[in-house]
Amino acid sequence: MEKRGIFAWTLCLPYSCDVLICCYLGDNKLMIDGQKNLVDICEAHGVSRYFATHIRSYLATKQKIKGVHILIGGFMKPVLSPFFNILDPTTNSFRFWGEGDEVMEGTTYDNAAGFTTAVTMDPKATGIIRYRFLSGFLGGRFTICEVAQSYKKVYGVKTNLESLGSLDGLSKPMHDKQAQSPSDIYSCISLYINGQTFVKPVSWEEYIRKWFLEQLPISYFILDL
Repeated sequence: MEKRGIFAWTLCLPYSCDVLICCYLGDNKLMIDGQKNLVDICEAHGVSRYFATHIRSYLATKQKIKGVHILIGGFMKPVLSPFFNILDPTTNSFRFWGEGDEVMEGTTYDNAAGFTTAVTMDPKATGIIRYRFLSGFLGGRFTICEVAQSYKKVYGVKTNLESLGSLDGLSKPMHDKQAQSPSDIYSCISLYINGQTFVKPVSWEEYIRKWFLEQLPISYFILDL
């Protein structure tokens, strides 16, 4: 498919499966039109479930295939990397928009893979999955102030909280960036949070404990944990 283009869907037809998991990330054409094509192929060839992003409404129009949507919050590695501009390890500072009490939820790559595998093996698991079958405890649901407290507790250093402005002040530049480069999701993705996800089990503090202080901001590039 790499040689013939991302929309060369006929290359998928010789293969059969019970479940299809969408793991890619790209511009609107790939994420929306691309997934619609995948869903159509699954519907036509008897695939029972599709693990989706972005196209819940389109899946709901299908008669045979069922959609599965796993809500994980944000991945902890990139959230604490320089890309998000939240943590400055040189000054032990945490930057935020708003009041600092806005909830952000996260999970590790390994947990997300484990949850997805568990749901894949359960043929009855469809719709929106919030890990209700694993635990009601939301291990990764923290505010930025609470993450800073965990950082202080783990590393024994004084932390600083730096407000970048109000949420209203963030709204315009956030949407301006999206309008200027609608295909470049990375230009604005770090500015969004909607508070709608639920996640378990690794907490922010547990994740921070995995790393030496100097490793934490670059853990995004380390794939063994």
